[in-house]
Amino acid sequence: MSESALLSPAEAAKRLGVLPTWLEKRRGKNGLPGGPPYVRMGGFVRYRKDDLEEYIKNMPVAGGELADGSA
Repeated sequence: MSESALLSPAEAAKRLGVLPTWLEKRRGKNGLPGGPPYVRMGGFVRYRKDDLEEYIKNMPVAGGELADGSA
């Protein structure tokens, strides 16, 4: 995996169209459910670009459908 495949929380939030605090609230043992997968590297949180794309693809939308149109 190349270094460019990892995004900071701010970059990941921008890609998802949410605030960085939205992601922060969904990390950790007591975090809210529903956030994308992340990795910790030397005390830093990073998001894999491929994980974010998969998260977006599988996000439910209004009406209970997935973003790709399947139910």
